[in-house]
This record gives sequence, C-alpha cells and structure tokens, in this order.
Amino acid sequence: MSIRVHIIDDHDVIRSGLRSMLETAGFVVLRDAATVDGLIDAAIQDRPDLVLLDVRIGDDDGLA
Repeated sequence: MSIRVHIIDDHDVIRSGLRSMLETAGFVVLRDAATVDGLIDAAIQDRPDLVLLDVRIGDDDGLA
C-alpha cells in the first residue's frame, strides 16, 4: 500500500521537486497546492496519510 500525500507550499519549484521525489519513491501525491485555502476540506475528502505543509506560506502561517 502506498503512502498518500498532500503537498502545500507557495513555491512552484518546491512543490514540483517534492512531487517528483515522492512519486519516484513510490508515494502517491493526491494534491499539491500553493495556498491553504480549502486544505481542511480536501484533507477530509482525500484522507491523506501525510501532509507536507510549508509553515511560512506567503503572508500566512501554515500551522494556524
């Protein structure tokens, strides 16, 4: 069974690099996004095993 992941980071190059590395390692990237908008709803819908979240995303605090 593969580990299912969400990636949230405001830098495109980081998201694409993480996606590439994770998929190469056998992870399944369910979503990637540049903002936290809708993140909770998406996580409830997808039920990822892991969320990689940038703690400083734009002007927001990713943890809040």
